[in-house]
Formats: sequence, C-alpha cells, structure tokens
Amino acid sequence: MDHARSPKEAVAEQHEEYVYDSTNPLLSLPPDALISILCRVPACDHTELWKSCKAFREILDSDTYASERGATGWAEVTARLVPKEELYNIDHPDGPEFYGDDDSCDPGDKGGGDDEDLTEEKKAEREAKKKRWENKREKRRREDLETYYSDLGHHDESYGYDDITVNIKVDGVLSGEVTLVLIPRPRYGYLFAEASDAHSQELQEVGWTLCNSRGRPKVRSIKEADTDGKARTGGFLHFKMVRIRQAYRPLDSTNIVASAVKAALTVPELKGKWSLASAVSDASVYMKKEEKKRCMELRRELWRNGTDVAPSTAQAEEKKRLDDRRKECDALDARTFLRVGFKQIPEVVGAKKDQPAWLFALPRFLEDPIISHKVALEIHLHEPPDLPSDPTGVDKELLSIVKSASNARSQEMEAIAGIECEAGGFEMKMREEDEKEVTAIEQLQETGTMLAELERDMTEKTQLLEEKASLTEGVRSQLDSVRSDMNDVRRNPNPNNTVFEADAIEQFQNMETMLAGLESDLASSTQMMEERVSLIERTRAQFDAACSGMADMKRKHDTTTFEERCAEKLNEINNMKQGIRDKICKNDDDAKAKVTALVNDRAASIRKSFVLHCSARFLNTALIDFLLQLVPANERTVAINDIDVSGVTPLHCALMGTPELSNADSYYYFVRHLLELGAEKNIVDTFGRTPLGQYRHVICSRHTSTNAYDLAAVNAERGDTEEAWSPIHQRMEGVLMPIGGETDADRDAKVDHQADESSEDE
Repeated sequence: MDHARSPKEAVAEQHEEYVYDSTNPLLSLPPDALISILCRVPACDHTELWKSCKAFREILDSDTYASERGATGWAEVTARLVPKEELYNIDHPDGPEFYGDDDSCDPGDKGGGDDEDLTEEKKAEREAKKKRWENKREKRRREDLETYYSDLGHHDESYGYDDITVNIKVDGVLSGEVTLVLIPRPRYGYLFAEASDAHSQELQEVGWTLCNSRGRPKVRSIKEADTDGKARTGGFLHFKMVRIRQAYRPLDSTNIVASAVKAALTVPELKGKWSLASAVSDASVYMKKEEKKRCMELRRELWRNGTDVAPSTAQAEEKKRLDDRRKECDALDARTFLRVGFKQIPEVVGAKKDQPAWLFALPRFLEDPIISHKVALEIHLHEPPDLPSDPTGVDKELLSIVKSASNARSQEMEAIAGIECEAGGFEMKMREEDEKEVTAIEQLQETGTMLAELERDMTEKTQLLEEKASLTEGVRSQLDSVRSDMNDVRRNPNPNNTVFEADAIEQFQNMETMLAGLESDLASSTQMMEERVSLIERTRAQFDAACSGMADMKRKHDTTTFEERCAEKLNEINNMKQGIRDKICKNDDDAKAKVTALVNDRAASIRKSFVLHCSARFLNTALIDFLLQLVPANERTVAINDIDVSGVTPLHCALMGTPELSNADSYYYFVRHLLELGAEKNIVDTFGRTPLGQYRHVICSRHTSTNAYDLAAVNAERGDTEEAWSPIHQRMEGVLMPIGGETDADRDAKVDHQADESSEDE
C-alpha cells in the first residue's frame, strides 16, 4: 500500500538520485579540467550545481575551486555596508547595558516560582514589569544608536568621524570585510587634525603627513591631481584593514581583493560622502597564516636573545626570507589599489626604513574599470632608496655611548637654562623677597609686643583670681563656723527665741547660696584662666621658634645691605651653573675617552656608526669637532655629508629639532659651523628636501601645532610672534638656500607654511 512521502524522505531520494549519477559525462574529465569548466558557471547557479552531484559538491566546497575561480576572474564580488543595527547587535549580543531599578525584570527569571503557582494578580504584575523592562531596554537601544552610531557605522560624537565596516561576499558567500574611517573636513576650524589625533596613531601620521591642520592636501601629487579643488574639503576616507579569505588569493592573485576594495568604495551609502581617500599597503593582506605566525615567532626568538646577541645563521637567513616576502606582499597590496585607480604618493617614499607604499584616490579615479594585474605590474612603484644599514657590533656600541652622552649633556644644559631663566630679573625678585622678609620681621616684632601685653594682662588676671579664691575661702570658713552654731541651735531649741532662730537659719541658707555661687564662678574663672595660659604658652613656643628661625634673617638684614645680598645671591647662582658646567666637562671627557678607545683599540667607525648625525641632532659643536678629528683627513668632507639609515645628512639632522626664540641663535650658529666644515646645502633627503626644505618643514609643523592647539595667544604673551620670528627665518633662509636653487619639495614646504598661516580658504 502506497503512503505519502515526508519531505526528509523526498530530499534523501533526490540526493540518492543525484549523488550517485555516474552517467554525467563531465565526471569522466580530469579534476583540473572539470574545475576549469565549473569555474565559468555563474554564482546564481551554484546552489543547483551543488545539489546535482556529490563530486560537484566537493569541488564547489574546495579551496582549489575558490582559488581557480578567483585567479581566472570568474568570481563575483559584492559588498554590503553593515548597518548600525547589525553593528549594535554585534557589540551588544545580550542587549543594551542597562542597570535596572525596582521595575527591572529578567524575562527568564521565575522569581516567585512558575507562572501556574502565581495568582492572577501576581501574573499581571509580572507581565507589567516585563513590559516596562522591555520598553526601557528598547529606549536605551534607540538612545545608543542615536548617540554612538550613524548610517555609516560607529560614530564618534566628539570628533564626528565614522568607523565603517563593509562585508565582502564572493559568489554569494561571506568571505571577508573591509574597514574604513571617514573623517570630516569642514571649511573652517581644525576638526580634521583633532579627529586624526583622537582616532589612532596611523591616522594621525597619515593625516598630518598628507594634509595641513585644516585637512587641505599639502603633498604635491595630491594637489596636482586635484585639478578642480574638490579634494580640499569634504570627507577624508582612509582604509584601515582589508581581510579576504586566503583561498581567494591563489598565487598572490589580486583579482578578488581589488574587486573587494572597489566594491567597498562604491557602496551606495558612501556616494558623495568623501572627496579624498588614502590607503597604506598592508603585507598581511597577502601573507599566509603560517608566514605571519612564523614572523611573530621569529620576532619573539630574536627578542629573547637580546639586542647584544647576533642572530644565528639560520635565523638570519629566515629573517631575510620573511622580510623579502613581506616586501613582496606590500608591493602586491599596493598594486591591488593601483588596479582600482589609486595613485602612489611618492613624497612619503623612504620616510621610514621599509616604509610601505602610501596611496590616494579621488572619486573620479574610480570611474574607469579595474585594470588587469598584468597592467598593474607595469606601473612603476616608487621604492625606498638603498640606505645604509643600522650600526652593529662595536659601531652600535659607539653610537650608544655618543647618544647617552649627548642626552645627558642636553639635560644638564636645560638645567643651566632653567637656572638662568629663574635668575632673569633676579634683582627685582630679590627686592620683592627682601620686602617680604622685612614685612615678616616687622609682623613678628608686632606679634612679640602683643604677646608681651597678653602675658602682662594674664599676670593681673591671675592676681584677681587669687584674690577671688581667698575671698571664697574666707566665706567658706565663716560658713563653717556659723554651721557649727546652727547645729547647736537645732539640737537645743529655745521656745522663747523662735523668731531669732528662724532669721539665723535664713541668713545661713543665704550664705550657703552665696558660697555656691562664688565657688562656681571661681571654678569657671580657673578653667578659663588655664585655657588662656595654655594658649599663651603655645603661642610663646611658636613665637620663640619663629624668632629662632628668623634670627639669621634678621641678622642678615641688620648686618648687610641690599646690594651685598644681591651680590651673594648672584654668586650662588654662578656657583650652581659652574658646578653643572664642571659636571658637563667631566662627562664629555669620559665620553671622549670611551670613544677614542673604541676607535683606536676596537676599530669602531665614526662614519658607519652615524655618530656625527647624532651629535648634530643635539647641536653639539664640540663633539662634532672631536669626532671629525678621529676621521682620516681626506674623508672628513665626505663624512660630514654622509647619509644615515633615514637618508639624511648631519645638516638635515641639525634642523630636525623645533627651534624656540630662546635657542634660535644656537641653531643658526651651529648650521654655520657645519657649513664651514664642508656640509653641502644641495643634498636631498628621501622626501626630496634639502636642508632648507627640512627647516621649512619643521617651521610649518610648529605653526600647524600652534594653530591646531590654539597656542597663539599663549605664545604671544611670551613674545613668540610672527614679527619676532621674521628676521630669524630670513637669516636661516639666506644661509641654507641651495646653490642651484630650491627643489620642488622645498617649495612645497614653504607653500604649506604660507597656506597654513592663512585664516581663510583659497
């Protein structure tokens, strides 16, 4: 007898029908040929294809198929911006964080027992509490969504930036995500700089490098690309992270990642929200999990060995292999963005050793289709120059000695500057201090006079108290005598003298009352007198201590003149400064002895250790001259122009510190000294800046910080104004101007400074 089949049985029969279908002609093909054919099947047909055959199912679920489909470009990539409600649920899986009051109720808490054990009234009360609790949770959820989220994702209410998450699907399957941050750049104000600082270290570096404090682009490549000026304002979009399933990156194919990047940028929610986008290439996008894991393990191994222990040959070879792999993956990620339409920012190449590529895009760059990986490989990537390696061995030890000595010297010089700052106008300060001391002495003398008067008054009151005590004692004696007579009267009453006895008894009682009053007044006066005596004694002790402490001060004022005291103070200041100078000389001599021993006895190299750059950074003229004497005479001019691991010369290093009005002359004369030693003004760093451009860059950064943190008024109170700096800038510009003229990077630094000075947009 037939019976109706259940859905489970129907599916089982269907699977039975397809899984073992050996008549499918495609199953006779080799696996690689079958994968090649199946790769061309549209994603919309994958579900039916998956159901059709067990062999097809295994192929569709395999990483090999995903890799082949991604590499051949048949994979379909889509992006979806994660809405705020979904982000909220991810952030708060248990609902809003809410601490309930007396109306709180956990719907899962049975409290007073099961519902069937409760009366109808209790059930209604519980349901009402649940409803109130759910309403409060929903209200808190709405408040949180309104405050901490926007239509783009997480929102920072203070600085206005949005952290955005975009899900990436490949062939309809969630396969990764892209995270971005959108920072506002209003026409006026410094919100961009503040938001960049608040968000993260990476965005702080990117924001301050590419834009001024108002968010206006300042690097030449971006400004030249921004022909219509639209990139000056509007949203600044930065890629934080791109993560795609490893199977979709076969043989380092950039197809899927490039499609994911473009899809993320073109989601409807971001349309019109940004005018400038930036990205920093990330090697971890293409490095395999085992490679990243090994990098971390090797880093820990080298860290455990310590910086003084050289890595083994195997470790050194593996480190080089992994470093090469990281550089390769950095380049792959950079080319991924190039395929989408991004352009490299050459101005930041070489800013740091192993600096990854920085890239930018304008909205119109995305109008063209994604270029092929082959075409992207033909685009030239600006790479960091081949710079010297970090000092090792004895050269590293030499650099450490010079660096420590320079740091110590700098701190001691700052101590001297602090003493001199405090000593500035010391005569006026001495006069004010002198007047305070005179006032204190006069007040102490007045206090002594008042204290003496109090003690005299206390002596008089003590005498009065003694008289009162004597009077009270006399009344007590009389009362005792009368009491004896009254006792006789009470024992032997006289009937004929009743009136007299009554009067005597009344007088006796009055005397008792008067004696009680006298004794009470005496006790009160005695207690008050004791308290006053104690107070006067404490005051006397404090006064004597103050007199003892001020005895030297009074003696100084009685035996010396104001001019003599000023001379003594000045001598004390000079002795303090001389003591610090003596310490500096001793430390310098010790450092020179160590340096000489390393160079002469252990063949340390002045040039390979880059100690000239270190000394220049601290503006240490004496040390520079000493170190140059340890360089062969025929190499000294070359040594003073050596490039270090950062691609700069000692003259560049000297100009890296932010000058102040108080030490502007020191900067100028040290620069003059380096030029006299043979320093070249035409050598450019990795940014293409000569020392002139480096100076302009530092001044621009200083001015940007002043504006961003609203320090102009504070600086003006100290005389730190543009008028005061104008002659200093002119003098430095004159001495640093390259013989062949300034470079483009030098001009950019000057333009950035002038643009940042302007209080209104161009």
